[in-house]
Amino acid sequence: MFEVLFSSDDDEVIADALYAWVMDPYRTRVVGPHQPRRTTIGLCARDLAGRVERGAPFSPRLQRTIVHVIECVWFGDSEVAGLELETARLLNHLDLRVGGMKYKNIWYQLIIDVIRSPTGREGLPTYCWHILGTLSLTMPVFSYDIGVMRSLVDAEDWEKLEVWTLVVWHSTPPWSEERLEDIGQMTLKLFQRLPSAISTFESLYKGGTKSTKRDKILRICNRARVNGLPLVSPSL
Repeated sequence: MFEVLFSSDDDEVIADALYAWVMDPYRTRVVGPHQPRRTTIGLCARDLAGRVERGAPFSPRLQRTIVHVIECVWFGDSEVAGLELETARLLNHLDLRVGGMKYKNIWYQLIIDVIRSPTGREGLPTYCWHILGTLSLTMPVFSYDIGVMRSLVDAEDWEKLEVWTLVVWHSTPPWSEERLEDIGQMTLKLFQRLPSAISTFESLYKGGTKSTKRDKILRICNRARVNGLPLVSPSL
């Protein structure tokens, strides 16, 4: 039934269906005889595929409803797994603003989970990367993915790499010296290719509490400002 309603040409019908569903305390639907299934935002995005493919902007009410549903029913990365592309396509049709987010931590983690998937990362709209960069300055980060950093370096996607590098440096897991050196080399390459990123990191870390990580990033900033610095420095 939800698939039929979500494929409607009437955004008001879709919004009504979403509201009815989100009011269900179990948020389930029947996918077969006696087989209720919890509906996640990824599955919801897949059901909305027909509406998304039409490409027309969501009506204001449907926009508000989808944002409300995401904040109500997002259950974590295990629920989004395998549906990152559908979620990215849905985000492509939303007009998100940091100031309008009620639960910023949910959006922060949702965007990170989509980025960690190669298919989701490729489909994620640029504005969501900028939202992530803004949120990364205030959200506590307990994990990072250096693999994403490497893939962005290989793709020479410096604008997105700047955002993800902020996420990596703001993360708090214990880093080995080898891993920190690897992160430092990729950060140096970012600064050489996108010099404007140097000021961003300097402004964030110059006034911070003294630490090994802070000293490391500031040394990288200083080295990146040296004219003629090779792309790979033997020592950071």
